[in-house]
Amino acid sequence: MTGVSIMFYLYLFFLQLTLVVAEISWDNCASDTNTVKLVDLEIDPYPVVTPGTISVKITIHNDKPISSPLKAELSLHKKLLFGSIPIPCVSGIGSCKFVDLCSLCSQCCPLTAGDHVITLPITIDTTSWALTGNYYAQVDIETSSEEKGCVKLNNIQIKSSK
Repeated sequence: MTGVSIMFYLYLFFLQLTLVVAEISWDNCASDTNTVKLVDLEIDPYPVVTPGTISVKITIHNDKPISSPLKAELSLHKKLLFGSIPIPCVSGIGSCKFVDLCSLCSQCCPLTAGDHVITLPITIDTTSWALTGNYYAQVDIETSSEEKGCVKLNNIQIKSSK
């Protein structure tokens, strides 16, 4: 094995270690103009293990009341060694547009102005090895009163239990 080959395999090994130990991170995008903001995010268990159920606990702050309809657009990308690929919307998972989150999440609406904690249980039934990996996402929301929010999520790690 040549020195270049050894260096390449060491690079791949340390890259995998970096991806495994990275914690999820998030940031409010366009935070100066948005009136709905993410204050805290917890995912349990993390990394996400499939198949299984995870609990996503979010704390949001909204300047004005939120009522139906609550539009949302999720853009999800899987990171690859040299770039990323967009994940299409399949059965409500992936890069999807939601006309009204209130109809899917009774905790999401109505909300008075202020801070709110919302806990969402999510079940992932698939055992596909193709789901495992590292992802990033952006969530854009718009309330019925045209208030907006935007969050970028990084280092979303999904592992298979098998």
